Amino acid sequence: MDIITILFVSADAAYAKALASCVTETSKNMVFTLLDSQAYLRGNFAMPNLILFDWMVPEQEGEAGAGVVRLSERAGEADLFRYDTAENLAAQLLTFYSAKTGRSFPRPVNGPGKLVLFCSACGGTGKTSVALGLAEELSRFHGKRVLYLSGEEVESTGTYFQEERKKSLSNYLYQLAKQKDCCFPLEGAVLCSSYGVLAFSPAAGRNPLKELTMAEWSDFLEALQKAAPLDYIFVDGDDTLGEEGIWLASVCQHICLVSRPEQNQRQERYGRYLEHCLGRQVWDKMIWVVNFAEDENRGEAGREFIPAAEVAWGNGQTVKTVYVERDEASFIHGQRTDGSAFTTISIEREFGTGMKQLSSELTWILQ
Repeated sequence: MDIITILFVSADAAYAKALASCVTETSKNMVFTLLDSQAYLRGNFAMPNLILFDWMVPEQEGEAGAGVVRLSERAGEADLFRYDTAENLAAQLLTFYSAKTGRSFPRPVNGPGKLVLFCSACGGTGKTSVALGLAEELSRFHGKRVLYLSGEEVESTGTYFQEERKKSLSNYLYQLAKQKDCCFPLEGAVLCSSYGVLAFSPAAGRNPLKELTMAEWSDFLEALQKAAPLDYIFVDGDDTLGEEGIWLASVCQHICLVSRPEQNQRQERYGRYLEHCLGRQVWDKMIWVVNFAEDENRGEAGREFIPAAEVAWGNGQTVKTVYVERDEASFIHGQRTDGSAFTTISIEREFGTGMKQLSSELTWILQ
């Protein structure tokens, strides 16, 4: 996912700051530099991908070009309408950037449901358990409607939900393709846990989400937003950092980076690569979840749980950190009548305490 640099030339500093803030909140891969016309004429700036001129700035010599965009006071008079929504402005700026570079980019995902990405630098971190445990906490105790999506190569959803072939993701994607511009309702198309967490039944083979392009991912997530009143969509990502994974990190409102206690350096490298791709603003939406934490992380003697903390990484970046204690008794393993294994997550014990802290951090930042 490219970082798109935009030089915004405007005589209205307050408006320029407001527009840049709203657009970057919608499309995290855009970075604005704000200048007035005199500073622009001095030419002391790095060449951006796009130059955006406000309506009151007079046309400059040599202004025309594929990377130049103008705002107008009235709709239809120039490239962009000054008072359009942030979502529309971001989408149109992406269109201009695509025209300049020849690359296509999916539009930002819009909708009321907040997107949260769960990722890790390697397998075995308990990322899926953390995602589903937090989904249960939000659904059971906060009345939130949460849809869980497995983005892993081979889905593990069947370990935690009773499978039903008719409620598979493959079937839902097929119905979406048939409906085309119409959304297909989630009711009756997804599994539902005893506490109301929603999920698709896993596919028999490879996860169909791994076959989607970024544009198809965008269409799929937008269709889900229209299909049901969701509060959260949890995306359980894999441990790769391909173009689709970076795009998901850019459009999600929050990132939960899950690791084991001994994997600090690997997680830091993972986080630094996200920063390289998406800019320093990626740290603003990141929570580091240290899973399988031991008693020595408790700090002061007598604490009932390990408190959340601001932890400084090797690059000097401070990251909000939540510790989830090792607690095997919170996971009840069994076998169904068909012989398949299942796991039930209990959030009544130490694991649940970590989920409550994570829920608190997540809802506070996203409110």
